Amino acid sequence: MFPVFGGQGEIAHIAIIWKDISAHKHAVDRLEETRRQLQSVLNTQEELICRFTPDLTLRYVNEAHCHAFALKPQDLIGTSNCAGSAGPTTDW
Repeated sequence: MFPVFGGQGEIAHIAIIWKDISAHKHAVDRLEETRRQLQSVLNTQEELICRFTPDLTLRYVNEAHCHAFALKPQDLIGTSNCAGSAGPTTDW
């Protein structure tokens, strides 16, 4: 909102710029719901699931991965997938 001045310096009008962001908000909400659903699927898998960078730095681990190594996500994420790994603590 801002004033629009007349020829003698008086405020002649008030201008308001408005943009409907409803579609964007709806898309963000759908994206978040999809993210929650994917997270739920990944964390209910019994298989170890991880995501890592080309240099094998872990970027994501699911709950089964954490359980197998008896560690928390924050203990694994950011570390190398191969460096010093003693392997899972679970016998299969």
